[in-house]
Amino acid sequence: MTALCARNATAPSGDWTTALARVDRALELNQQTGYDAYAGYFRSQRAWLARLAGDLDTALDDGRVAVADASPTAHPWWYAAAAGVHATTLLDLGRRDEAASLATAGLAALAPESGAAYRLRCLAPIAAATGEGLDEADRLLASVTTPPGTGWVLGADVYEQVAAAWVAAGEPERASAALAPLLAVTGDGTWDAVHTRLRQRSSATI
Repeated sequence: MTALCARNATAPSGDWTTALARVDRALELNQQTGYDAYAGYFRSQRAWLARLAGDLDTALDDGRVAVADASPTAHPWWYAAAAGVHATTLLDLGRRDEAASLATAGLAALAPESGAAYRLRCLAPIAAATGEGLDEADRLLASVTTPPGTGWVLGADVYEQVAAAWVAAGEPERASAALAPLLAVTGDGTWDAVHTRLRQRSSATI
């Protein structure tokens, strides 16, 4: 399939306060323009950054607002993205049924022509929570191509959840294979928080 949109693996410095402040500024500008379609997506990125920083309370609060701000009918792709991010936070908290239900709703909102990246955002937490959809999620993830030295960093949750699903399915080698592309381009000052999470997930495959 056509390669999914890749994100350059340029590292944040771990300055979470500044990172969150920039998202807050994006939300302010979004409100000022009167075009609020992106609010749920921006808020979901704030939730993701908070989770990477280890602040699950903020991640949970922002994720809940992100889903509420996104419309499953007007802008289903942003709704799916917000649902996938929040579902991953719910999985971190052990709330598997809630995660699966939310991700399923996000997936259902998407039209057949919606981008594969948005499907992956929801398929991966569903697979991690229930085992369902794992083959499709793995196939789509394996089709991601990026320029040398870069990776789909904003899709880090997808890599992590597909790996978790393979571990649960008793396939640790496939879990390791799923994580390998993003592990290879993170760490050593490049998205260290992402690398640490993936490395922790990788250690569970041994």
